[in-house]
Amino acid sequence: MAQTVEPVVPFSLAVMVMNKGYGIARALKLTSGQPEIIENDKGLLIAFKIIGAKMGMNPITPSLTVDFGDITSSQTKTAQ
Repeated sequence: MAQTVEPVVPFSLAVMVMNKGYGIARALKLTSGQPEIIENDKGLLIAFKIIGAKMGMNPITPSLTVDFGDITSSQTKTAQ
């Protein structure tokens, strides 16, 4: 029996960081783990690949670690 291969569907994940303190948050980095499937009853073939990343509207190197740099008081930065 031939297995049907579904098309790849990219999706976006984003994180927004806001400094609610009065000082500067210096050299802020956020690291995520590789996505992990914990239940796959049908035994589907699944793979994850980072194909792009942005800090605000600017492209950055695709990675599971995002370097937000310094965030001043009341400043918000978004990575996707």
